[in-house]
Amino acid sequence: MTLSVLIPTYNYNCTRLVGDLSRQCDVLQARGRIDDYEIIVADDGSTIRQALDDNRAIADMPHARYIERGKNSGRAAMRNFLVSQSRGDYLLMLDQDGHVVSDTFVETFVDATVEHDVVCGRMIQSSSEPNAHYRLRYRYERRYEQRMTTERLNADPESPFRSFCFIIKREVALRVPMDESFRGYGYEDVYYGMQLRRLAGGFHHIDNRLQNFDLEPNPVYVEKTEEAMHTLYYHRHELRGGVRMLSTVEKIRRMRLMPLTRLAGMILLKPLRLNLCSDHPVVGLFNIYKFLYYTNIANDE
Repeated sequence: MTLSVLIPTYNYNCTRLVGDLSRQCDVLQARGRIDDYEIIVADDGSTIRQALDDNRAIADMPHARYIERGKNSGRAAMRNFLVSQSRGDYLLMLDQDGHVVSDTFVETFVDATVEHDVVCGRMIQSSSEPNAHYRLRYRYERRYEQRMTTERLNADPESPFRSFCFIIKREVALRVPMDESFRGYGYEDVYYGMQLRRLAGGFHHIDNRLQNFDLEPNPVYVEKTEEAMHTLYYHRHELRGGVRMLSTVEKIRRMRLMPLTRLAGMILLKPLRLNLCSDHPVVGLFNIYKFLYYTNIANDE
């Protein structure tokens, strides 16, 4: 088995992640668990000079390649590009801000390929809360982490695909590329999961953990979520059947309650946003905010 580790990056120093993964791959190769490996990092048009300078050191690491593309092409296009550059039988795809917390992280993915062609790992957060200005995403992700066990995800026929860390057989990745029409932030991985279910027999979740190491300030996370709601609206037809919010909105529309829902949004969105952007966000309000924000931009039907 040959393994390609693929990491898209943008304005972020991921040399530590590459070093940790390289050490684990060296051990697996020495033990004969993999025949060879490569680590490919591709920069998606970074604008922070320090990040570019730091990541250029990757080119000097054994088994590693570093590619600067010069312009921003989007998350889906970058992953497809990395697939095109790879040569491994299996492709381990990771977000740039992952932090390895297990000495068997790579090995656990390699073991899982014996039974499954596509395997998703787990995003986890630190056990200690960050500064209050970063707590919205931290608390939201911790709640998801605690509620959505791997058993529950595997039992759910509509469980979401998350691209934070996953391994995929190369021939599947070539047959089912990510949809590059998803240019804005969000939902390209959800749609990819829908395509995998339709064209490749789906995917499997395992409890293989990679820590999220780059939390956004609360206002930035709210802004990114708003962008994701616009992405959801723009791609609502493709995502229908794979995003529960769309099903809920459709029920409300059939009940002719959309005008009332939009009125609620006009009244509540501003105070909800103020809370979520503050240093004391109530995470239970976050899904309400997302829903009301979406219904206030879904104004064509």
